Amino acid sequence: MVEKERTKFFSTSIHSNPQFNKIAVNNEVNRFIFKLSFNFAAMKKYVWLLGIMLIAVSAFSQNSLRIVVKDSINGEGVSNVSVIVNKEGKTTGSGGVVIFSNLTAGNHDAVFSAVGYISKTVSFQLPDTSVLTVLLQRKEGVLEDVTISTTRTNQRIENSPLKVEVLGKEEMDEENAIRPANIMSLIGDISGIQIQQSSAVLGNANVRIQGLEGRYTQVLRDGMPLFEGFSGNFGLLTIPPLDLKQIELVKGSASTLYGGGAIGGLINLISKRPTAKGEAILTLNQTTLKESDVNAYVSKRYKNIGYSFFGGYTHQNFVDVNKDE
Repeated sequence: MVEKERTKFFSTSIHSNPQFNKIAVNNEVNRFIFKLSFNFAAMKKYVWLLGIMLIAVSAFSQNSLRIVVKDSINGEGVSNVSVIVNKEGKTTGSGGVVIFSNLTAGNHDAVFSAVGYISKTVSFQLPDTSVLTVLLQRKEGVLEDVTISTTRTNQRIENSPLKVEVLGKEEMDEENAIRPANIMSLIGDISGIQIQQSSAVLGNANVRIQGLEGRYTQVLRDGMPLFEGFSGNFGLLTIPPLDLKQIELVKGSASTLYGGGAIGGLINLISKRPTAKGEAILTLNQTTLKESDVNAYVSKRYKNIGYSFFGGYTHQNFVDVNKDE
């Protein structure tokens, strides 16, 4: 009843005094616009506060990342890959999968490295990334072809009918730096071969292969049995590694090719060949046992001719090792 009367009075007042009614309506509109603008200003303030809170929460929130490392050629997972994210290192398991947790939001870098693959760095952003797939590229390397002449024909080692062990140029260079006087220690480190001292005065030594006496071991020089029956007592102390390219060893009978002197096995010493680039090496050595060594090697190949020169000097003074005299 009250509302009806108020409405009636309002409508009556409008009809009775149009100018007053116009002012009243304008006041109501202005009040509504003021309230609306005030509400929008307050809401804008709260929106800014809410946005700042969301940014702070997302900045300090913890994220997890699943990384899958695959081979770029066959697409298979690569295991044992070292992955470093934020100074935290992990290794991929089977299938090339590794998981990092407790990562903050933002930009990160992941470093990948593995044997046989090229190292790679990948950037990613959290929380936009939940699974990261990385393809690693294999390293391309060319293996040096090994040619053997122990079987009397120059052929690649994988095509040889005999089992031939080869000590290459790297082993020769290493032995020249450790023991430039001889190859006795280099041969003695191979399984199945024993070095037996045969003369304490002359320093000669026998090479026993698979337990047989030294006279059953054939020593060759560039594929030729130059030492004949003296191979068993030939002093390996007189053969320096400086002018050797490689050493080929056959454990077991090779008497079909080289006679009865190779029943136990054989050792083939391959000399260096001159190259167009040329080579000049000088080795000086002095040991605590008063042993002095001087070795020199020079080689050069021209268009129609080449040369190689080797000279060596070894001197060993008497030393009482246990000082009993």
